[in-house]
Amino acid sequence: MHLASTFFYQISLLLIASIFFACYSYVGYILTKQQTSQLRLYRISQGGMIMLTSAVLFFVAHWKTTTAFLLIWWTFGHDLLHYTISEFVPDSAKWEGKGNLKTKVFKIK
Repeated sequence: MHLASTFFYQISLLLIASIFFACYSYVGYILTKQQTSQLRLYRISQGGMIMLTSAVLFFVAHWKTTTAFLLIWWTFGHDLLHYTISEFVPDSAKWEGKGNLKTKVFKIK
């Protein structure tokens, strides 16, 4: 059996790609949020990163893995990961930290 066809391999790549993209999203947003002139560039680069990550998944894994990755993105799963990552980052003036998942996603004060 070919490694790329195993379920565990495809799920592993899906999780790695999703965490990678969520980290890219988190760091990119934090670095550009205070310079609104750079926000448009960040959003364009984010679209490019989605396409690049999808292409890598397509060629390394399978079209089903790529479809799952894009469905997670389309249904805001990567945004949820973005805010989950922020729960593990210490608070500072520049980085959004603990509490964002609760206040921004679940709207709990």
